[in-house]
Amino acid sequence: MNILLAFVIVLLFPFVSLAQSGNKSDAINHLRAFTLAISEDTVLGDKTAMLLGLVETNRSVPTKQVSVALTDDIRFFTVSTVPNSDDIILAIVQDGAVRIMYLTNSKLLLRAAAVHENGTPHLISNEEAAAGFEALLMFWVEKSKNLQTGHAH
Repeated sequence: MNILLAFVIVLLFPFVSLAQSGNKSDAINHLRAFTLAISEDTVLGDKTAMLLGLVETNRSVPTKQVSVALTDDIRFFTVSTVPNSDDIILAIVQDGAVRIMYLTNSKLLLRAAAVHENGTPHLISNEEAAAGFEALLMFWVEKSKNLQTGHAH
């Protein structure tokens, strides 16, 4: 009996993860739509756009963004407004400078991560960025849930 129960749990575990992922994806896509609807036009600078691989030549990317100021940093949720793009950039700014930036999309796949420490901004591996990306993503999922329930904190 215990073996059968363990087998059922192992089989069902991926579906639980997918369900949780769906909720995360729904929340981020809601925040994306909210950002596109209420935010003013902004621009992702040409050097940053090239670093993240959004453009091949030196040109900026039109965006819209929302931000939340915390005690130690400001967190940005930025959405590309390029037609047919679902690019999302999550960033943390401390002391007036971007410290880390993650490029993802509506499927919440980490596509690139850049840090600005000890000089110039540079890419880091997705493996190195995974934990920080997930934490910042969950921050925005919670903010989106607050928006959906009418609590903007």
